[in-house]
Amino acid sequence: MSVSEEDIQILIDQGNITREIAKKLIVFKGGDLVESILEIEKHSNTQELEKYMEEEYKEVKQKKYDEVEKDVDLSNRDNLSEYRNIIDEKDTIYNYKSEQKEKQKKKNKLIEEKREKGESVDDLLEEKLSNEDIYYSGKKGNFNNIRVL
Repeated sequence: MSVSEEDIQILIDQGNITREIAKKLIVFKGGDLVESILEIEKHSNTQELEKYMEEEYKEVKQKKYDEVEKDVDLSNRDNLSEYRNIIDEKDTIYNYKSEQKEKQKKKNKLIEEKREKGESVDDLLEEKLSNEDIYYSGKKGNFNNIRVL
């Protein structure tokens, strides 16, 4: 990400901070000058600001590390069984979603063919609620959900 000299100078002038800290801060905030200025105003001095950025950076880095799948010790039979179950569950979910997509594609194709022939497709479409049903189903407690129809 490139940081403009103008943005760095604005931060230096606004926050009375060093060029290095200004550059780090604007990179840390993704180039958002307003967020950077607000962050300067939240912290009373440059040491506090630097400490904040270090802590936040560690937290972001830790989150990214936590999202990475870790190697599984397959030497233990229990670990192997647990890992196998996880993989099987993922496969089951993937296969179910693929099956649902295929069914929807077939249904859409059938609807399109029937429409081209001029036949009714009401039997293939999901039941739509009437405006009155939508109103009454949205009514909850002391307030109403308003839906533009």
